[in-house]
Amino acid sequence: MINHIAISNNLLEIIIGTITLIVLLFLSAVMSGSEIALFSLTNSTKSKLKNSTKQSHKRIIYLLSNPERLLATILTANSFINIAFVIIFVWISNFIFDFQNNKILIFIVQTIIGTILILLVGEVLPKTFATHKSLKFAEFSSIFLIVAHYIFAPIISILTKISSIIKVRNKNSLKFNELSDAIDLASDQLDEEKKLLKGIVQFASTRANEIIIPRIDVKVIDIRDSFQKVVQTIKETGYSRMPVIRNNFDHVIGILYIKDLLPHLHKSDFKWQSLIRPPYFVPETKFINDLLEDFQQKKIHMAIVVD
Repeated sequence: MINHIAISNNLLEIIIGTITLIVLLFLSAVMSGSEIALFSLTNSTKSKLKNSTKQSHKRIIYLLSNPERLLATILTANSFINIAFVIIFVWISNFIFDFQNNKILIFIVQTIIGTILILLVGEVLPKTFATHKSLKFAEFSSIFLIVAHYIFAPIISILTKISSIIKVRNKNSLKFNELSDAIDLASDQLDEEKKLLKGIVQFASTRANEIIIPRIDVKVIDIRDSFQKVVQTIKETGYSRMPVIRNNFDHVIGILYIKDLLPHLHKSDFKWQSLIRPPYFVPETKFINDLLEDFQQKKIHMAIVVD
């Protein structure tokens, strides 16, 4: 009796697992085909859909209104579906086959067969169909994409933001390069103007790590230095502002403006630490035109660049 119950439970698990695999393959096919179907719609087709009152057409227009979000939805959903398929496929195959540590059989069943199913059913066939029947596939898959968007909303939001940041940086870089090339094509009679314009372009496209003073060349003051030692350091370096550290350069705690010390230079001793101003830290990838704007707004003249 116990054996019969065990066999029945195993059979039930295999049936449920198989049904789950079929559903996951179906969803994988929907996601893969929807990418081809939606992004291959022509402008004329999109114009017709905008004037349509059909719900599936409204969903398509909504999805295409934000291509980055749509692509993130498809990729995220498809990745989760395929991972779930692989996990369940391995679990089901362990029930059906007695591998007995036969690595070749395990590789054939769990790797080759599983990969073929995902590629053929989940990728090739749906994309082939979506290529020829893009509108029909888009109509069919739109509801699944709307549901996937709400399910994976937090992940999609992160991916979309990352994509936007990369897109903006690439766009800025392209503009700088194109502008520089355009200036090079200018007449030879405008040498001075060309130098000026190229200087402006170079300034706008330069990052903080390209103009920094290396830490080995930076003159600093330690928070524990005496007033007399600070004055001596200032005389030797001749700088008007100096970073203040604690023990080493990895711990910059402030900036000392030499002009703040002027009223106290006649004193033999003074607690100069009270004059330290807070440091301003910036990433090494920050453009220096943005950094200059920060300097103007914050009314500061020095920044510590960190990697």
